Amino acid sequence: MEYESLTEFPLRYQVTGTDADRDLLYSLHGFQLHSQVTVGGAPVPLPRGAKGPAKVRINFQSFVTDARDVYDWDYSEHLTVPNPDYGSKKAGAVAPDSQTVVVYHRNAKRIEDAGLAAPYRFVTKSWIVSDLSISGPAEVDPGRSL
Repeated sequence: MEYESLTEFPLRYQVTGTDADRDLLYSLHGFQLHSQVTVGGAPVPLPRGAKGPAKVRINFQSFVTDARDVYDWDYSEHLTVPNPDYGSKKAGAVAPDSQTVVVYHRNAKRIEDAGLAAPYRFVTKSWIVSDLSISGPAEVDPGRSL
């Protein structure tokens, strides 16, 4: 089975996060976890005299994941970032009275049009998921309604 799931860093990190949280938010914002999983299943024998559907014992045979993203600009979005010029008296300082500035992604189009930036795809090296709380064996009831 192949599965992709979106992982996003909460936008609240702009206000409540640490510097490291904000670095992750501004550099990644979100990405896809792409997993390839192979599982095996076998019926769990019912206790003597028990009736009903048997449970199935699931064992992960393989669980490999990588992170993927496409770095491009959504021209309708923006980020609010700390203003490095806040409190500055230097000529040319940007909004020195504001602790934050809004950076509109639509401004990136000028950089792309000038040939100084371009969208690109990113894929990490794969890793094996080995945390037993995620990939450990388990019994499931295939008749249970979720």
